[in-house]
Amino acid sequence: MGPKKLVRKADPPSKRGIRWPRWTGFRNKTVWDFLELLFFPILVGLLAVGLTAWFNAQQSQRAQAIAEQQQQYDAVQEYMDKMTDLILSDREGGLRSSKKGSDLRKLARARTLTVVLALNGERKRIIVTFLYEARLLEAPNPIVDISGASLEDAHLQRNPYVGVDLHGTYLNDGSDEDQKGASLRDCDLRDADLRDAALSDANLTVADLKRAHLNDGPDEDEVGAVLIQANLGDADLRDADLREADLRGADLRGAKLDAADLSEADLSSARGIGNEELEQQAKSLEGATMPNGQKYEDWLKDKKAQGKDE
Repeated sequence: MGPKKLVRKADPPSKRGIRWPRWTGFRNKTVWDFLELLFFPILVGLLAVGLTAWFNAQQSQRAQAIAEQQQQYDAVQEYMDKMTDLILSDREGGLRSSKKGSDLRKLARARTLTVVLALNGERKRIIVTFLYEARLLEAPNPIVDISGASLEDAHLQRNPYVGVDLHGTYLNDGSDEDQKGASLRDCDLRDADLRDAALSDANLTVADLKRAHLNDGPDEDEVGAVLIQANLGDADLRDADLREADLRGADLRGAKLDAADLSEADLSSARGIGNEELEQQAKSLEGATMPNGQKYEDWLKDKKAQGKDE
């Protein structure tokens, strides 16, 4: 027999059944091997695209926020410039000398309500402060009538306002710190919407809150509020948290006090409501001083004693 011819043993077929030519260098490579080779660069590419998109979005949001702030600033500056022109106007002797119902006052009201509608809470406070310092909001006859204006989130506690006319305005939906400690002494707040406005420790002495809404507020809504001789006639105080409130001499004629918490409140000399009516309406009078000057608990004892005598 002649010498055996050497025959090169063929490479085993690919696990996936793919037979690559030897010159490609891919022999014995599976599909998974190729996926592993491609996965890392694809992942890096996707991360790069994602980071780029996130960065662009952040830059866009920042640019939009800056643009909005600039628009707010420009709106306030334009408003103040136009109001200054009205104050110094030769027509009718200027805004301060104008008569009630005059064109100047109507124009000032229209401009104020329009700009307030477009501003955030902080800028609204600036507008109110401007009008206050310009003596255009003095109660009982304000030169600029802002009734109907929405002043939520205006944080009025940052400035003292005495004798300001805010009747018919909306101060609701504020944060827990919205009007906390606010000085609204002798203010006209008739028909004002104060629901959800935090008025704890606020000074509302002699304020006119006739028909105002203070009900359905958050916890500690009016805790410690000073309402000495305030006019709360026909005010909606249902569910209001008036714990520790100072209501000495307050006018409560027609006030709705259903489920109001008056614990530790001072109601001495309060007008328009009696002890019996208070007990029927209030959620709690624990520790309160009643309109006749008695502590609630002492009044209850006297009431029970009278009942026994009868």
